[in-house]
Amino acid sequence: MTEQRRTEDALRESEARYRNILDNMEEAYYEVDLRGNMTFFNTAAVTSLGYTDDEMMGMNFRQYVNKKNADKVSEAYSKVFLTGDSVKAFEWELISKESGKIPVESSISLMRDTKGNPAGFKGIIRDITERKRAEGEREKLIRELQQALKNVKALSGLLPICASCKKIRDDEGYWKQIESYISDHSEAEFSHGICPDCLRKLYPDVYKKMQQDDSLKI
Repeated sequence: MTEQRRTEDALRESEARYRNILDNMEEAYYEVDLRGNMTFFNTAAVTSLGYTDDEMMGMNFRQYVNKKNADKVSEAYSKVFLTGDSVKAFEWELISKESGKIPVESSISLMRDTKGNPAGFKGIIRDITERKRAEGEREKLIRELQQALKNVKALSGLLPICASCKKIRDDEGYWKQIESYISDHSEAEFSHGICPDCLRKLYPDVYKKMQQDDSLKI
């Protein structure tokens, strides 16, 4: 009897230590039977789903997911059951009692009884809400940048330009004014003025007057 009591005390102590470790985890830990009914869970799991311990014990996974995600989880359980291989980084959505849909990432491993027969499943569930939000913002930024690139026209390569009048020959062989060509092939816009050299050549009187008047010099 003394040896049996020692064994029972050691077992209770081991279970308490095990429970303490699980309850101090940030991730939700769960165990379900082969039908997906909850048989064991830690404090984080209760917090994630928003149910009481009594409500969660025996709850089937289909009660906290929609049909689409229920099918995904069921398929994952079947795969683990048939192959014996664990599944990692499995993404799905659970529905908490208070917060609604929550994107999560979980692992699924097969549990066996003392005879080695499949007895259920266990794993870790992580809330990936912030990661999904960041991914969504990144994808939005990428789409915006891609759209911006589509709207940008760039000039590249050799441009045939007349040495005299400075017209540019386009891809169809037509000679176009340089500002017209650049406007068609970029987002640039032009405002017109006149440089000092052209002013002196075309309007010498105006140029001379401007040079004599300090306020009009260019």
